Amino acid sequence: MLTTMIASGYYETSVACPPELYGGGGGATEFYTEFCFGIQDMNGIGAPHPCTVHGPATVRMVSNNSSPPIPMPVQVPPGHMVQQIVDETGTLRHVILSPQPPMAVSMGPPPNFGPGPAPSTGPPTNPPFYTYHPAYTHPVSAQYHPHGPLPPPPPPHHMTHQLHSHGPSPHPHLHQHQGSPPPTLHPLLHLDDRAQRQYNKMKRKLDARQRENQAVCHTSTPTSPKKQNGIKKYKDRNTSTSGLDESDRSQEDDEEARALTELLSNVCAPQVSQLTARSAFLQWKPPNMYSDSGENKYSEYDIQESEFVYEVLISDRGKEGKYRVVHSLGGLEYILKDLKPAKEYHVCIQALLDDLRGQPSDVAMFKTLSCEPDPPSPPKLVNRTKTSLTLKWNTVADNGSKLTAFVLESDESKGGSHFQEIFSGIQKQYRVIKLTLSTLYRFRLAAVNEMGKSGYSEVVSYSTSGSVPSQPSPPQLKEAFINRLHLEWEERPNDDSYTLQMDDALSGHGFLPVFDGPENNYLTCGLLRNTEYFFRLRANNEEGSSLWSETVVYRTLPEKPDPPSRPLLKGRAHSTSFKVSWDPPKDTGGADIMSYTLQMDSGNGFEDRCVRQDNEYNCERLLPGQLYRFRVSCTGPGGCSGFSEVGTISTVPVCPGQCSPPRLHGKAKAISVHLKWGPPEKDGGSPVTEYEVNVTNPDSSSRLAYRGRETECVVAGLLPGKNYQFRVRAYNKVGDGEWSDPLNVTSKPGPPSPPNEPQVTCKSPHVVVVSWEEPNCNGAPITEYRLETVQKDSDFSQTHSLSGLTHDVKGLSPATHYCFRVQAVNSAGCSSFSPSVSLVTPPSFPAAIPSSTIRVTCEPYSLTLCWSAPNANGSDIVAYNIDLGDKHNPVSINGDICEHRIEGLPPETTFRIRIQAVNGVGVGPFSSLIKTSTKALPPLPPKLDCAVVSHNSLRLRWGEGRNVDLTQYTLEMETRNGCFVPIYQGTSLFYKVGKLSETTEYRFRIVASNDAGRGPHSEVYAFSTSKASPPITKVTRVMNVTETSAVVEWQAIRPFGDDRLLYQLQLLNSRNQENCLLYKGSATSFEIQDLEPKVEYTVRVSAIRECCDGTGCLVGSFGPSVTFVTLCKEVPKVEVTDEVSVSQSCENKQLTDQQWAVVILCGFTLFAVLVAVLIQNVIAYSKGTS
Repeated sequence: MLTTMIASGYYETSVACPPELYGGGGGATEFYTEFCFGIQDMNGIGAPHPCTVHGPATVRMVSNNSSPPIPMPVQVPPGHMVQQIVDETGTLRHVILSPQPPMAVSMGPPPNFGPGPAPSTGPPTNPPFYTYHPAYTHPVSAQYHPHGPLPPPPPPHHMTHQLHSHGPSPHPHLHQHQGSPPPTLHPLLHLDDRAQRQYNKMKRKLDARQRENQAVCHTSTPTSPKKQNGIKKYKDRNTSTSGLDESDRSQEDDEEARALTELLSNVCAPQVSQLTARSAFLQWKPPNMYSDSGENKYSEYDIQESEFVYEVLISDRGKEGKYRVVHSLGGLEYILKDLKPAKEYHVCIQALLDDLRGQPSDVAMFKTLSCEPDPPSPPKLVNRTKTSLTLKWNTVADNGSKLTAFVLESDESKGGSHFQEIFSGIQKQYRVIKLTLSTLYRFRLAAVNEMGKSGYSEVVSYSTSGSVPSQPSPPQLKEAFINRLHLEWEERPNDDSYTLQMDDALSGHGFLPVFDGPENNYLTCGLLRNTEYFFRLRANNEEGSSLWSETVVYRTLPEKPDPPSRPLLKGRAHSTSFKVSWDPPKDTGGADIMSYTLQMDSGNGFEDRCVRQDNEYNCERLLPGQLYRFRVSCTGPGGCSGFSEVGTISTVPVCPGQCSPPRLHGKAKAISVHLKWGPPEKDGGSPVTEYEVNVTNPDSSSRLAYRGRETECVVAGLLPGKNYQFRVRAYNKVGDGEWSDPLNVTSKPGPPSPPNEPQVTCKSPHVVVVSWEEPNCNGAPITEYRLETVQKDSDFSQTHSLSGLTHDVKGLSPATHYCFRVQAVNSAGCSSFSPSVSLVTPPSFPAAIPSSTIRVTCEPYSLTLCWSAPNANGSDIVAYNIDLGDKHNPVSINGDICEHRIEGLPPETTFRIRIQAVNGVGVGPFSSLIKTSTKALPPLPPKLDCAVVSHNSLRLRWGEGRNVDLTQYTLEMETRNGCFVPIYQGTSLFYKVGKLSETTEYRFRIVASNDAGRGPHSEVYAFSTSKASPPITKVTRVMNVTETSAVVEWQAIRPFGDDRLLYQLQLLNSRNQENCLLYKGSATSFEIQDLEPKVEYTVRVSAIRECCDGTGCLVGSFGPSVTFVTLCKEVPKVEVTDEVSVSQSCENKQLTDQQWAVVILCGFTLFAVLVAVLIQNVIAYSKGTS
């Protein structure tokens, strides 16, 4: 057995056997062996075509890369030897020597060469790379490799080699197998139990050796515990197996796989709910990991329920039918969709965990619901005539409910979406009659079952038969193009299709068909430009074809020409004119050029300049030194071409034109002016480089004032009030232009000189006279004077604008320091202020007291006044005078005192008060008039009366009429300790005192108050409550009712101290309406005797309080009435004849009102049902006859 992994390089493998190892006598024996190898690239993908070699062979394995050959791992049976040799040609040779022929053993399924992993449900069952006889148990000896340790061997699912023993063959041969089944083994090669155990032991040792080699080659990479033998090791998460040998690990992996497979198989059947015609809702539970006692049987495995994957298997061909997977995801529920209605399904669940797969669960069966039929196929045409159409259709799936009818609808050749039913029945064929000749009709079909009506089929159109169409009109030209002609013709109802023929005179083939169809227009393409074509038309239907129409001829349009050449200058350019020329286009579009259009761009975009038939143009009235752009297009019968390339031509520049007169910027000053001007309207075709400004003085002399590139300047050195002339001209590279028109400007005068110090004279404490002298005007008359006034330690402010030299300043404050100054103004401006002069005004009498500062406090017999001291105006206040009105004497107060109390005034009296101050100068003015009044006296207490007396309340009343003045009253009641407490305070004239005890005396007093204050208390009034009547007594029940007697019980009430309580019972007979008193006593029940049978009685009870103090009895109100009916008197049984008993029974069985109502209702219901059935039959009969 030989297993080889090829990495890269050029390899050759040879197998040879020494004759002395297998010979019988002394002759040489040739050993033939079969080995299979596969090629694996560096990505680990196995080759899909294994090779099998029989007998001694040399297999050359060649790689196209240039890397040198490297050693590869070779696994051989025990006792064999491998030697790797690189010969002189660079070929790596493997020589395998075997002392005895190994026995070939085949186990498990054929080798798997696919890219995916092999199935791993349960213990591993795939065969190893090779097997040998159990007697050969020697381990494989490690071979020497010159290039370092070998990589691990390939996995079983990538490469499988099988070795078979064959008889001697004279000629070795090579076979290639692709997916062939394994060869049949001889029965003697079957392994017994002992051999199988020996094989498993050797396999575990071989796996241990491979893992050791992997650990040596990959010491830096930890081994992943993810997947071994196709399953995930879940025990590695919680337990450590470092102390176990390889055989124990393999056995533990097998046990783990079996346990997990058993867990995955423990899945219950799914639950089916929410059934519809085309869907069902499935739910299931995860595999049960717990025993009956609630213990987790798989606690040693770190498994979560979320790791399970479930496959939903469904079959629609019975329980034993073929199942298909419809869902493979996590989760515990799934909605089955796209099911067939009224179909029986079987469904089961299969759980998966990584590569492990459990057994399917029990099968759950369900059946979908019925629904309306599927939409049928459109009806087909069987036969047609001029007035009828015979339609036929196929049946449809009934979806679990028997079909009851087919509904055929037609649009009656009206078009649109309006269809009308023309047939309804179970037949699958119908003849539509009474139709119109050569008319198109549209039909659609629907199926009906007990569940409802299906959707409509596709709409189909069929037409009735007709006659051969008549000769059509010739086709009309709708639109012509360069290489196409769009034709249209009249569409007639009897024509099914049209045939259009065209004759191209240049081809010489005559009329050929170019169109055959139902449309009434056609676009002929692929024609030549500016060429004539002949056309004729024929109409067709199912009855035949018409005659050809008259022949018409139409011509295609010519094509538009190409653009002409670029316009160029012809001759010499001038300052205002030049000549432009161009060449005709190379392609004229199949026709002559009709005209040329020349466009010129002078800076505002291209504009049409001329339309000419020749190819040159003389441009005149141009601007000097201007750049012009030209383009030209041509027009032919086929249209206008595009524009040519743009050509540019410039005129010759000249000197600039005359500038506009300069303008004054702002106002002219006394010694300078600010001038501005604009550029000339024409710069002569060359930019302006600079400007010159010339000034003419008043003495007619001139000078150059400015030269530069700017368009403004300031001319200084002028005299005030003089006339000057200003002119300007422009320069360019050609020379200077003309002078502009002159600008006449007069310089303005200067402001006047500041005035001298003004003279100030006091006229009164409030008026001052200010005067000054006229200053120098500086060339302009003075128009006004500005006088400013300021108090001491303040800023000046303009108070007057004057034209004279003197002014009276009024409204000044007495004994105040003021400063004054003057400023002169003329048309040139304002002068500086004059020196300021100061003055103190003399004192005056005091100012008036502000009325807003006067505060008055009123009392019944006095007034208290307070005010703020007024301005003394330079002299201290010595006294105040208070005026109380005409009927009262004034009051004088000496000293600067701002508060005074006036005593001895009558109450409720009105006073008009005003105050004035007095100082050393005189008496000041009175303040504003203030009107005030003294307060009134507090009110007297009213008389207190008791209006209503009860056992627990007293209603008190005081006063008379209405409380117009809104006087406040306070009612007080005496407590047990002799103190009075307020129980009411308000403007009302009565009050009810509640929560009192019966037969008890209470003492009250009252006091009144208003804005004037609180008045005195009234005298003490005493009132007593009365005794309470007993409460209402209710009858609790009436019991032991017989034909002539009944027992009545009522509730007892709480006693009132030592007073005695009695009860009285009244009885009312409903037959004679007599009310009688039956009982009066202290008991709470009474038996009524001597009643009439079957009579309605009403009873009621009231309580009576007997006062022990001899004041009499208090009778309470009767309680609610209770009604009862005595029993009927039994009739003795009497034996009579049969006739008498029958008549008596008939008389006794008279129907009551309720029974009569039921009988009438049943009769009306029966009548309504009969009418409904009759109407339904009439409607069905009318539909059948239609």
